Amino acid sequence: MRGSLTVIPYRPSPDAIITRRVNYNPKQPGSKAAERFDLYWSGMIIQEFLDAGGQMGDIYWDIARAYIATSDYPYWSSTK
Repeated sequence: MRGSLTVIPYRPSPDAIITRRVNYNPKQPGSKAAERFDLYWSGMIIQEFLDAGGQMGDIYWDIARAYIATSDYPYWSSTK
């Protein structure tokens, strides 16, 4: 069983800035999730990620696991 996460209501702004907090791709190599994770680059906004093929579910999942941060999330941090 995986550890549980506390869910905090969050509706990101399309203009929120993404910061990639890890220097590696934590997703399974060759998976669609890994392809989408490679779309992230620090300084892009959420709408750019979505336009490039990313999904909102990716953003929620990756924030919860501290792989990324966004500028409008209540616990924003530019460092891990």
